[in-house]
Amino acid sequence: MLTMVEHASKKPTSDHGRESALDSGPPASKRRRIGLACNACRTRKSRCDGQRPSCSSCISLGFDCFYEPSESATNIIVRKGYVSDLEQRLASVEHKLERLNDVLRGHLSPCPTNYACHPASSTPAREPVVTRAKETNATGLEEPQDEDASTNGMAMTFIEEQSSAFFGESSNINFTQLLLRGIAAVHRASPAVTFAVDKDSALRESIVASVSQGQSYHPAAASLTHLDSSPTALPSVEEMDSLLDIYFDTAGAVFPFIHEETMRKTYTECKHNGFIRARRTWLGTLNMMFAIASSFDRDRVASAKKRFEKSNVFYKRALELCGDLSRRVISLEMVHYLLLVVIHCQGTQRSVQAWNNHGLVIRSAIALGLHSDTAGRTVDPVHKDYRRRTWVVIYCLDKVLSVAFGRPASIPDEQVVGREPVHGLSPCSSGSQSILDLPGEFLAVSFRLYQVMGKSLINQYGANLEDSDLDPDDMASLKASGELRKMLQIWAASLPSHLRLCEPESSILLHNSPANRFRVILTLRYYSLAILIHKPLLSATIRHLFRTESAAIGSPPYLIRLAMAEAHECIRAAQLTIEIVHSIIFTDPTSKNNLGAWFFTLYYVFTASLVISGRLLWAQHGENVVDEAAVKDSKILLSKAETIFHELDQENSLVLSCLEYIRRLARMCSIKGAAPNTADGRFEAASTLNPAVSNNQSASDPVSGSAEPVFFNVEDMEAFQLFSSEIFDPSIFEGFHQSPVEGFALGNGLWEGSPRGVNCNYLIMSSNPVPTALTQIPLEEDARPLYSDAELRDYLECIKVPPKYLDSMVLKDATQAGTKEHGLPLLHALTRYHTCNVPFENLVLHYSTHKTVTLDPAELYTKIVRRRLGGRCMENNIFFGTVLRSLGYEVRNCGGRVARAMSPYPEVRRNQRATYDGWNHMLNLVRLDDEWYVVDVGMGSMGPNLPYPLRDGFETISIAPRLIRLQLRPIAESYATRSASGTGPPKMWCFDVCYNPADAAKKEWVPTYCFTETEFLPQDYEVLSWFTSTNPRSFFTRYVTCTKMLMDEEKEVIVGNLTLFADTVRETIGANRRVIKECKTEDERLQALAEIFNVHLTDEEKKAIPDDRRLA
Repeated sequence: MLTMVEHASKKPTSDHGRESALDSGPPASKRRRIGLACNACRTRKSRCDGQRPSCSSCISLGFDCFYEPSESATNIIVRKGYVSDLEQRLASVEHKLERLNDVLRGHLSPCPTNYACHPASSTPAREPVVTRAKETNATGLEEPQDEDASTNGMAMTFIEEQSSAFFGESSNINFTQLLLRGIAAVHRASPAVTFAVDKDSALRESIVASVSQGQSYHPAAASLTHLDSSPTALPSVEEMDSLLDIYFDTAGAVFPFIHEETMRKTYTECKHNGFIRARRTWLGTLNMMFAIASSFDRDRVASAKKRFEKSNVFYKRALELCGDLSRRVISLEMVHYLLLVVIHCQGTQRSVQAWNNHGLVIRSAIALGLHSDTAGRTVDPVHKDYRRRTWVVIYCLDKVLSVAFGRPASIPDEQVVGREPVHGLSPCSSGSQSILDLPGEFLAVSFRLYQVMGKSLINQYGANLEDSDLDPDDMASLKASGELRKMLQIWAASLPSHLRLCEPESSILLHNSPANRFRVILTLRYYSLAILIHKPLLSATIRHLFRTESAAIGSPPYLIRLAMAEAHECIRAAQLTIEIVHSIIFTDPTSKNNLGAWFFTLYYVFTASLVISGRLLWAQHGENVVDEAAVKDSKILLSKAETIFHELDQENSLVLSCLEYIRRLARMCSIKGAAPNTADGRFEAASTLNPAVSNNQSASDPVSGSAEPVFFNVEDMEAFQLFSSEIFDPSIFEGFHQSPVEGFALGNGLWEGSPRGVNCNYLIMSSNPVPTALTQIPLEEDARPLYSDAELRDYLECIKVPPKYLDSMVLKDATQAGTKEHGLPLLHALTRYHTCNVPFENLVLHYSTHKTVTLDPAELYTKIVRRRLGGRCMENNIFFGTVLRSLGYEVRNCGGRVARAMSPYPEVRRNQRATYDGWNHMLNLVRLDDEWYVVDVGMGSMGPNLPYPLRDGFETISIAPRLIRLQLRPIAESYATRSASGTGPPKMWCFDVCYNPADAAKKEWVPTYCFTETEFLPQDYEVLSWFTSTNPRSFFTRYVTCTKMLMDEEKEVIVGNLTLFADTVRETIGANRRVIKECKTEDERLQALAEIFNVHLTDEEKKAIPDDRRLA
């Protein structure tokens, strides 16, 4: 076997190299080429040495030396140092973008860059292992590069390309498109759209993936950071030992194709020789094992983002070692390396790499003869069996990827006949003591299960060669489903007792052990295959129930009834999948539980959730009468699925994104609209579309509309695009006047963001011109907007509530929210921390392309919690009121008039001090015991910033030394001389502030705003917000402002504020005010927003500010 040095020394010799070897003379000096000649040398057509700031020719001739590229310059050569500087700057920008992923503005198409291309610069550098390979060894591994060879002589910039991706009938994408067509039928899509979505070509062409041609295919092309500057770098021995243990306890047990004893023996030898002599393929395989183990190491690193950064370092090292070699070398070790790459890419959002590398695995395995016993006759029995295991794992992954992508499988079943791995006694048993080979036995029974899956792909899905739903044969589907179900039952009955399937109530789920983990994984695989087998019948049911008027009559009713009965088996399998995973993860969310690899669990639960969403659509719209029991059961299951997504991993963008799309789909399936006429299989027309959606604690959620999209770390979202983004074809909804999700107008912008969670189901601030698209709150009490427990936890973390308040009785018993004993202390804390961490700002009116304010609680959650932005009074108080209701508080939304004493214009303050504006303010009233409290988090520095009782004459200190008071009195502008009760002029609650109570000469009460106890509805705030956000006289449309309150953390009292007004940032502490920054340019103002207020805008938002409001 070649060592690293020997392998590096074997290089092909070119003709030029042979000529050079025969040349005995000294090598000719290489002419140094410069990237750009100065203007004078270019004009004189003389040679320029490119020195800066002046070349030698200009210095000798006394010319002014300028370097200006000509418009026709097409063959620019730049020095490597310049390219390196650009690469470092690019790496820095990419790292910042990754950290600011909530601020990124993108869309659902794949990001042009690849996650693995980005250096994990945020991960601390590790100490090199003591026995690290010598420098000569590392040099031998590196491929030397000529300085000019890396230069793009044509100075060419490649544009983005799009490649159509095929997703066949077995894929989740295909099934979800079917659900969307059903939703379109429910809500009467226009004939043009119905025709478009039924065209297979339209769906195919809409599924595209952007591929950046300006970068290499594999991440190894990216410059490496200090952390992973050498592909031969290794962590400490202790860390390597730990990662090896993790691998063989997790992925190595589920996919047992690497012989542990042999691997550890080679590893020990390398440790002893200081890793000086090691095969390149073995070292690449070792790094891939480390990469997989790092992504599974949840006990030491809870954050998925940090685990992926660490894992990505090993992945890039492995690609440096074996990426190119894998296309030239055929060996069992190389096949193992490629298999590990496929497994790793499935869990790190690189679906394209997983698919492509899987094809390379198969070709390499066949070239090695793994499909035949003939090639392995000379090896010992142990290694012969591991050759078989390798081929079986490849076969199993082939079926899994074929189902997930909906593409034809690459390995026909004929090539695995008689290739089942030997199991029973472990090949690594030593001496006379035999150890039960659980991984081998697990692989053997899994192999038989995936053979059933292969038959399902061929008999039910036509091997994914083309869609069969255009001309379905339901009798054939019924027959195939029955036969495959029997095969599945026979497989389950043949399982040994220690690998039998589990039930949701089984105590086995909660007792963590290797055997129990295998049982749980087999159970989830079993139900996943049951879903696959019965999904054609569920699809046939949905196609029949949601046919459009132009559709054919379809299958005879008795066949449909049989299909419906069989479809319930698909729903039952989905239900049991969710129940089992929920039972485990609810009891033990750690990595030690019995679930196995998180990304396979994610796939199983995501698939099951899609089926339950289909059942929800069926129950809500598939019959003349809504099946309330099925609707309720479906929502309970989706609520459990949400819990699973939340607990499955932390800071995992793929998990969160799958959660959001299940929420969106569930809401679309459950939305109330037209009911079908089941007599002829078509739908009655609906006069208007009721946007109310039956609510559940957390099963359904809104989308972030085009006004305020939400963004995830899209650099590593390829697998998310496989499972989620491409299933939502925007063309399906082009004919809708109103979104079936939220009720606001649908445009292309809706699909640029990802949904974010809140159970909110009414329309606010619609741009929809249709007069029937009206704002309203759902009339059903249980359909009112509320945030889920998980969303409330994220909010409390967002506003940095101290841990002591998380033990409040209110958070344990919502009925305690209405008491002063428990509800009032928490209410004080929430008000303080909200105003100190959620800014009062109007940036959307200046730094956005749409200049539209959203008052939808769903979008406000996205804006405030996810993007860490704020809003004006209505945005802050609608959001805060929804938070309080979700916690159990009784809240009433009220309206107010801001006093003109608060005007930014001195003339107005001087002449109209005692008067008020029209209705332009919002606040909340909260009931505690038998008394109402005023809660207003939307008045910025001029607000109370604390809850206070609705009591005439109440007076207290708000921000020392400032006093506030509340009086019930008439306002000066009122025409009325008496109220309806006849007891005098009508009165308003008037909130006043005294800024200098200690100065008797200056002590005066300044009117701030007045308000009424009358409840205001969302449509009232729609009118209020429209004026204040569009009228050119409005303060908000004229000036950029942002305010954040300041708190004494030790005393937990608000002591002042930071306020940006126009171009100046001021800090106020008590009665003292000072200027801390004057912004001369727009960049300085944006920098102040980011550094002082932690408000980060996207590049598109920054550019959207009008010229008349842009600083010089």
